[in-house]
Amino acid sequence: MKIPTADQGPHASIPIVAPHGFDHNGPGAALAAINATVRMSVAADDQWSDVGNQLIAPGPARDAWTIERVRVSITAPATDPPTVCGYQMRNYTPQRADVAIITRQKDGSYTSNAASVVWSAEGDWLLALPDSTSSTPPVSAVDGIPASTIVLKGQC
Repeated sequence: MKIPTADQGPHASIPIVAPHGFDHNGPGAALAAINATVRMSVAADDQWSDVGNQLIAPGPARDAWTIERVRVSITAPATDPPTVCGYQMRNYTPQRADVAIITRQKDGSYTSNAASVVWSAEGDWLLALPDSTSSTPPVSAVDGIPASTIVLKGQC
């Protein structure tokens, strides 16, 4: 699956399973949110623990994701995966960014995936998973690419 990169990150790609090193700004936060969201969704059985430990903020939500991820087996790359087209910055502070990731599905429809990242003490953005009490679904259908989307070059 093609995951976007740009001058704002990732800057460190070792290990390749969990690239990190995103600029401490809006575009860096958005790229980190996209990177972590995609990687946690498609990580193979031998990769997901590295993805979880290196790209997802620690806490009860990551613990719950880990418990659920153990129950799933992914042994081959995704076939005909969706394409990340761009993002909308919903809220940004130097400590947290809320992003809507706009994706084209294989049937030609579009979705918006809500993702949040937090700036860590280690100096990088980490995906902040919603807690189990959240009633808002993270993915919703959208009609095409919304006008306020920052379209990523070479993606859609």
